[in-house]
Amino acid sequence: DSQPKAEGGDAEVPSDPEAPPTGSAGAAAAAPGSPKKQGPPTGSSGAAALAPKEKAKEPVPDANGMIVNEEKSDFLHIFLDVKSKSLYRAWEAARHTEVDYTTPSGSSTTACTSTWIKRLPKLLFFQLQRVMFDQETKAQVKLDDPFEFEINIYVDRFLLANRTRATEAASNVGKLQDEKDKLEEALLGFGNFKGRSNLGVSDVLAWAAECLETNARAEASEGLPEPSSVAAQSGAAGTEKLLADLKQGAPSAVTLLRSLSDVCSAQVARLKGDVERLGNEIDEAYSDLRKEAYELYAIWVHSGIAGSGHYWAFIRDWQQDRWYRLDDARVTVVPWDEVRESAVGREGSHTSAYVLVYVQAGVAAEQRKARDHQEVSRVAETLVPSNLMSGILQDNIKFQEEQKQQEVLKAEQDLRRHAEAIFQHYAGLIHQWEPQKRVHDSTGNPHDANGRKFLQDAALLGFELFLYRLHGEQDVWTYLVAKSFEAQKAIRAWRDEDEGRILFFLSGTLRSQQAYASMLRETTSADGVKRCELIPLDSAKLAAQYNTVLLQGQIVDEALQALKDDPGVLVKTVSMLAFVWARWNLENEDKFRQNEVLLIMSTLIYNTVNVLERAKRAAPERVSLAVFETACEYFLLLLHAVEWPKGWKTPLIARLQVLFPQATVAVLNRPGASRTLDVTATQIVELREAVLQHPLTQEQARLDLYEAGRSEPGQAFFERHRTLYSWVMHGDEMIAQDYVLNIVPELPGVAGFANVGT
Repeated sequence: DSQPKAEGGDAEVPSDPEAPPTGSAGAAAAAPGSPKKQGPPTGSSGAAALAPKEKAKEPVPDANGMIVNEEKSDFLHIFLDVKSKSLYRAWEAARHTEVDYTTPSGSSTTACTSTWIKRLPKLLFFQLQRVMFDQETKAQVKLDDPFEFEINIYVDRFLLANRTRATEAASNVGKLQDEKDKLEEALLGFGNFKGRSNLGVSDVLAWAAECLETNARAEASEGLPEPSSVAAQSGAAGTEKLLADLKQGAPSAVTLLRSLSDVCSAQVARLKGDVERLGNEIDEAYSDLRKEAYELYAIWVHSGIAGSGHYWAFIRDWQQDRWYRLDDARVTVVPWDEVRESAVGREGSHTSAYVLVYVQAGVAAEQRKARDHQEVSRVAETLVPSNLMSGILQDNIKFQEEQKQQEVLKAEQDLRRHAEAIFQHYAGLIHQWEPQKRVHDSTGNPHDANGRKFLQDAALLGFELFLYRLHGEQDVWTYLVAKSFEAQKAIRAWRDEDEGRILFFLSGTLRSQQAYASMLRETTSADGVKRCELIPLDSAKLAAQYNTVLLQGQIVDEALQALKDDPGVLVKTVSMLAFVWARWNLENEDKFRQNEVLLIMSTLIYNTVNVLERAKRAAPERVSLAVFETACEYFLLLLHAVEWPKGWKTPLIARLQVLFPQATVAVLNRPGASRTLDVTATQIVELREAVLQHPLTQEQARLDLYEAGRSEPGQAFFERHRTLYSWVMHGDEMIAQDYVLNIVPELPGVAGFANVGT
């Protein structure tokens, strides 16, 4: 990489007699390499003229007897010391240097060098010295001191043709600048009380006056406690004297402090005015040297410390009048405020400019003009040598290929990011799912005498638990993946044709996390690219199933709630439950609901028969159970139709037939029908249909009303269902007794009976 430089034509360097050759007054700094992660460039103070040089002329005494030696150089490096605070001052300092010199005769003298530009370049580079060697730490340190620079500068004062006028102006400016520096230092003292930034002396005095006045006013009205601003004194007498002195002296002290504050404020205003006046005078000193204008074109910035960091550049777009930030592969448009903030420097920021690039105003004006880019390219091809143009074209082709590769990589990275977003969303849903799953897992066992009393239908909480209860957890995972996919698609809006690759990357992520991924089926297209497709659940079918589950839960709840409100409707409750059993094929569609419904029906039938038997035994001559005959005949039909265990229902059927010998089941009374419990498959179907078509069942076959009143899934539905089920299963014996007494009050042998259960 070449060094940044100001290409300055012939540079004449006058010096005192026997002065060292130009270039020895300060060593040229090593230029930065390509913008990689490294420390900022270093440099030494002073300007160094570089070879090739013309042979030095023989020393010729001037009118004052001074020997002047002149040398010329084709190129010039301009290093600016950031300690000079601004571009013009730093350039002035870099142009004039003084060194101690011993002549060949052995005498000591001071050699002065002064650099002037004879021919101006189109591009002007300034390298800022942002690194210095710390003698105490014996290490290089970076300087982030603020360094001001203008967008437009005039270089007339540095031209050889203007040497006389510029020297005269520089002499006057030097005096004005010294005076301005002293005033700015004084102004800084007023603004930074005891070195504290932005804490003005006038503000401190005003606060002190306000504090003193407030304390005195409080003492006069309420009696002042020991103020924190007064040193504590021992003894009541000391405190009283202190308060008295404060009360007496407060008015004069407050007046004095406020007067001092006003004086300081006036002094600050006067200093600011003087600083502004001197600044205007300094600018005016060069007012006739403003013909050769340059405009800021680019800035190279370093962020970091002396040994490491990061480079980027800002470059100006003349056509659009805006700034670009070129940061590795990232190119963005940024406002001027951001450019300046990064470039000027600030103590502790570790970010500042180290190269400023200016372009001649005429060149900038040309760049701003609208142009035909095709014509520009045609002219360039005629001017550039053929071998160089061939290399450029080949490089462009290579660059276009690299761009395509980068676009492919970027597109794939985008797809991977989409897949990662889906996975993160899915992981969040899984995190929510795990505690929900435990609700279903904690339900009771329908085949356990005690556990059957604690069944709970978790499907009433939400769709995921319905899937888990009826179809298993793999369907839950599939549903949640599909849900995450749709959610992220709505947010990230990827193309439909990219979905296969996104799902392929998602599949890889799931498998890397040892998660279930069988819902993603891999395919390979004709071009050999691997993709995946999501095997969806049958949403319409599942929605219908879930609606049925919720509807059945609603019917069970209404049946139990009616029984809880009125014990006399036990048969109605049983018939509503029988409707659920006969209307849907629970054996194949919903084992949980089948167990729940049959457990409730069996316990109500069993305990009702127990109560009736007890009443019959208590007063066989006086008790008539004819009012229960219709209900018990319905119970008998259910006992034959439902495939309850034979060891349980056979004795119960026999007991019912003892109570009601005339009770029959029509389906079993047909010629050729089996009289035992070993019914045929055809008879099973007929018995189920007989239950469904029975008048008691048909009275409850009101699907439209159940659907209209159906609750939405959620905690309220779940808790209501669980509570009603627990009530009927724990109070089954008392519920049956209340039913019988509700139909026949004061039936002998019923009140206070106890039984061992089903």
